[in-house]
Amino acid sequence: MGKCGTSEKTVTDTAAMITASEKKELRELYLARRERETKNHPEFRTLLNKAILDWLNKERVFSIGFYWPFRAEPDISQAVRTWLSQNSERRAALPVIDDKNNGLMHFAAWRPDTAMRVGAFGIAIPKDDVKVVPEIVFLPCIAFNESGVRLGSGAGFFDRYLAARSREPLPPVKVAVSFEMLRCEALQAEQHDVLCDWIATEAGVRRVG
Repeated sequence: MGKCGTSEKTVTDTAAMITASEKKELRELYLARRERETKNHPEFRTLLNKAILDWLNKERVFSIGFYWPFRAEPDISQAVRTWLSQNSERRAALPVIDDKNNGLMHFAAWRPDTAMRVGAFGIAIPKDDVKVVPEIVFLPCIAFNESGVRLGSGAGFFDRYLAARSREPLPPVKVAVSFEMLRCEALQAEQHDVLCDWIATEAGVRRVG
């Protein structure tokens, strides 16, 4: 069993940087695991939403960015809905792709009654594009590790958005959203990766490291 705790497929267990082919294998392996285990364990979603809501209510923030679940990504919309309902000044937003070729995106305001339309990659986005600059950004993961490295879909939209905002006086807090079964310590940060500050799973929300 390798660093990723799996016996379904062998991935090189080495301290060296994983190769592109190994990263592709990891992505395929963990996508399949996420889709299977999300279906087999619906209780994980309930626990995850409770953990995120509890954590958000301890933070002094009024704007968050999250994502519309795609390919069995953890659905945290219930936590967002409840958080919004507790204070009318709060704002939530979803990512909107500006440029698929260059990997650019922004966040647009969302509420439970927001009209939606189909955006890039067939993912739902707000019909009215009211830009929001969130204080916290929740990031979907295919896999993650305790150092804050996140394995995404490979398109790099979130990384480019967060890298651009990292130069701000108060850059956003970055929260990787996943399930414990998707933890993979073999992941290593590449030059373009933006490390997360927190990890949210069904076990709770914890600081990286």
